[in-house]
Amino acid sequence: MMELSDMVVFASFDHGPDNSHQVPARGADSLVVSLSFISFPLVAPPRLLNLGDMAHRRRHHGHAGTPVHLTGRLRPLVAAGTVVQRRHAVEKVKRDMVFYRASGGGVTFSGGEPTAQPAFLHDLASRCRVLGMDLAIETCGLFDWERVRETIPMMNLVFFDIKHMDSAIHRRHTGAGNEDILKNAKRVSALGVPLVVRVPVIPEVNDSPENIRSTALFVRENLSSCLGIELLPYHALGLYKYRSLGRPYPLKNLKGPSDVKMHSLRKVIHKVKVATISY
Repeated sequence: MMELSDMVVFASFDHGPDNSHQVPARGADSLVVSLSFISFPLVAPPRLLNLGDMAHRRRHHGHAGTPVHLTGRLRPLVAAGTVVQRRHAVEKVKRDMVFYRASGGGVTFSGGEPTAQPAFLHDLASRCRVLGMDLAIETCGLFDWERVRETIPMMNLVFFDIKHMDSAIHRRHTGAGNEDILKNAKRVSALGVPLVVRVPVIPEVNDSPENIRSTALFVRENLSSCLGIELLPYHALGLYKYRSLGRPYPLKNLKGPSDVKMHSLRKVIHKVKVATISY
């Protein structure tokens, strides 16, 4: 019989009617996670949907989503695709190894939140490592450290979200405070694993010079392995997904930051003597 850590399936989900948010529970049976290799999305199988109330969402689009606990039962909107055992997932990745070696690339675990399915993540990362693949992970930072402490050192690079330095504001917009996130950032850096701190720049939420400066100071004083801060401008590409779900888009009238604004925020970071990352 297959276990949770053995398989995943393509699917899309909605959450319960009360839309309440709490810090996530830790039961493996309640995980619904989006995990990807490059652009290969994977989530927990539909048969687990009634075993718990855990879900993940992206409050702002274009970055790793912060886990939130939804007290209503999960309802699958679309459940289509093929169940994939972990060994088959590795075989799919192996097909592109020649391109990884030629380009200097590798496998990126993304989502959703890949650390929410730690057993599957660890096993898959271990198999990729044996094959000599470079690994990266994108995370919101809100995870149980004890469940990933053996996996994080396998990564060549960690993309780590810090959405806001004020915990109360962070909780208001994501459903969870930032205390554990900042602790985990320090733990990753203490292992010497290179990381890039990502800040999704949301107008009127976290785009003040004070918040960006506070983030840069945290990086400078606590994250010695950090390569720099990447500022990601907000965009409204998620609008169409909300429409397809028949849900109102809460930020529909919000425009992304201008190039001038982004440049000014990068200057704030540089004044603190922290590098910025751009691609």
